[in-house]
Amino acid sequence: MDFLIAFLIFAASMVASIIYGFSMLIPLMVGYFAFAAVAVFRGNGVSKIFACTFSGCKKGLVVVKIMICIGILTAMWRAGGTILFFVYYGAKLITPHTFILMAFLLCGILSYALGTSFGVAGTMGYILMTIAAAGDANLVMTAGAVMSGIYVGDRCSYASSSAALTAMLTETTIEKNVPLMLKTSWIATLLSAVLYAGLSYFYPAGGTDESILDAITAEYSIAWPTLIPALIMFIMPLFRVPVWITMLISAACAFGCAVFLQGETFLHMLFVCLTGMPKGDGQISSLLSGGGIYSMLEISLILLISCSYSEIFEEADMLKEVTEKMSRLIGRVGRFVATFIIGNLACGLFCNQTIGDIVAVDVLNKAYRESGGDSDEFAMDIENTLILTAGLIPWCLACKVPLTLLGADIRSLPFSFFLYLIPITYLFTKRWFFGSARGKI
Repeated sequence: MDFLIAFLIFAASMVASIIYGFSMLIPLMVGYFAFAAVAVFRGNGVSKIFACTFSGCKKGLVVVKIMICIGILTAMWRAGGTILFFVYYGAKLITPHTFILMAFLLCGILSYALGTSFGVAGTMGYILMTIAAAGDANLVMTAGAVMSGIYVGDRCSYASSSAALTAMLTETTIEKNVPLMLKTSWIATLLSAVLYAGLSYFYPAGGTDESILDAITAEYSIAWPTLIPALIMFIMPLFRVPVWITMLISAACAFGCAVFLQGETFLHMLFVCLTGMPKGDGQISSLLSGGGIYSMLEISLILLISCSYSEIFEEADMLKEVTEKMSRLIGRVGRFVATFIIGNLACGLFCNQTIGDIVAVDVLNKAYRESGGDSDEFAMDIENTLILTAGLIPWCLACKVPLTLLGADIRSLPFSFFLYLIPITYLFTKRWFFGSARGKI
């Protein structure tokens, strides 16, 4: 009962935060003190609570390091012209009968290189929607294709913060998880491409307005060296270079592009690393604002606080009854379906993919492993459910923010094929990857 009361306090504060627009840090702190109070009530000293907090934060620092690198990387790619290289030459490849398909493929490639759904939606996605509107293309279908594309990389990029978080929570590594994610998604990716090719053929775009592409070349250089930072992100992980080192090398290369090709000064680029604010106030420059270390501070604090929950739960044995219920659920429907249900409930309740990920792992972890599942399987079940399906929950930030950036609405979600084809195809093919000797999967 004490745990239930603390959880209701946490949930109520989270709902209030969403309604009134407060930072997620506030309800997380409320939850922290509520759960800490339960731990003390159950006989744990305050010093033990501090030790649990420190232990949880220490685990979270591994992901925070990657998040800081991601912040620097995204800011450098924007300022250096790498993102605009993809946008400009990608748009040049588009024809009226391939527009929707290319929207999916271009956003998928850029999101895989960059690892961010919001960043791609606000740059490549926004420009594609602008081109679609000018060319009288179907905006609803285009937005659905963009939504699918931006989550290709959010799920399985080496530079994805959600992939790094899932690896940490499930005690796996992103270097091992990414190849597994690619293997478990090729069927859904192919089906999505076929469907978007069909939509492109039957709903072609009209003429292409290239004014926005002219604006790109007027404000920025998109010479071939601006592609090098992306090539680094594609190639270096193949040689088992640590992810955070790869990102810093790519960011350093983009830093050089910004200084030598875009006319930025060395000192201003240091400012961009911190704030994500590039040069100028033109049409294109306004789209490139974002990233930087500052953009990762709040989410890093959210992560550190959330990670301390797990240690407090374990120390005070708060999840014993929940674990028993999860064991029964897994026994009835299997590990994957149980992960799907709990993951979506967590994302729907907390309106946040990151918190949903942490809560789902905390709730399922012990029961999942007791049922015969291992870390690799758990990581794939998480990546192939809530990491994607959070983008289909209209009130969840993972859905609401990209749609807002695209100027679209929930009518686009049925056309976001990739987001629901992954769970469907994985449900029927999981035994190929993890075998059937463990009973219900």
